[in-house]
Amino acid sequence: MNDSKRQSRQHILQLSRKQFQSIFQGLEFKDVTRPLSKADLLNSLEPRQRAFVEHWHSIAQRSDSEVASLFLQRAPQALQLMDLDGVEAWLLQALEQLDQRGLGWAVDVLNQLEQFASSRAHQQQCLALSDISSLLARLTLGLGGRELRIAAAELAYTDT
Repeated sequence: MNDSKRQSRQHILQLSRKQFQSIFQGLEFKDVTRPLSKADLLNSLEPRQRAFVEHWHSIAQRSDSEVASLFLQRAPQALQLMDLDGVEAWLLQALEQLDQRGLGWAVDVLNQLEQFASSRAHQQQCLALSDISSLLARLTLGLGGRELRIAAAELAYTDT
């Protein structure tokens, strides 16, 4: 009985292997284990974006080849999430971390692209209270012309 089970199992495995070969025969597979070349990564970009990425890649290359390589790999996605100024700020933050704390910190910044882009988008939609408080003080007067206090809070509200 043991032998019959073993033969049956081998038969199933052989059929599966044969079926697999017949299904996938003639198909070409791309080697996903090798990283894309610089040309492959840049082909999807517009000429202005390509020049931008090449410029900053060469700058990053002077500091660290791994940071430069990771920047090049992530740049197409970064350009979908942010404008050129945002991508530049992202790379500069990574290079700053490289200088101050080391390679691991720089790689973390580059790997946290989505968080950086989200934070940057939020910052661009906000104003610092210190930047606008003098204007608000002139516009916000209480009853009888008295000045209202302006303070930072999570939610905007008034107690009048």
